[in-house]
Amino acid sequence: MAYEDILDEMRAKYATEYSPNYLVSIVSSEVPKKIAQVAKMMRLEQETPQEQKKKCIHCGKYLPADLLFFSKNNAHKDKLSNTCKKCDRASRIKNGVVNKDGDLRKKDPTLRKM
Repeated sequence: MAYEDILDEMRAKYATEYSPNYLVSIVSSEVPKKIAQVAKMMRLEQETPQEQKKKCIHCGKYLPADLLFFSKNNAHKDKLSNTCKKCDRASRIKNGVVNKDGDLRKKDPTLRKM
């Protein structure tokens, strides 16, 4: 996909206008970081011994007991949440806490818990 195609899609989907130079700068600075992060996560998943893994209570996967996979939670002995970050995000979207872009939704002050 060419940069112009990406810009056209962004215009149509998000009603935003960016220059090709801006898009190139984002791609050249952000994409390598994301690739490195995913590679690190994959390496950790493969190389971490089973006794250093933690089971997510939602998806049941055994993942490295690391802040890349679990959020911090001081209430637990290992200081990590019982839910992996992927499941936590899905739960927050499902419950309406955040939208799919990860932005917090503003609460309607007229709604009250019963």
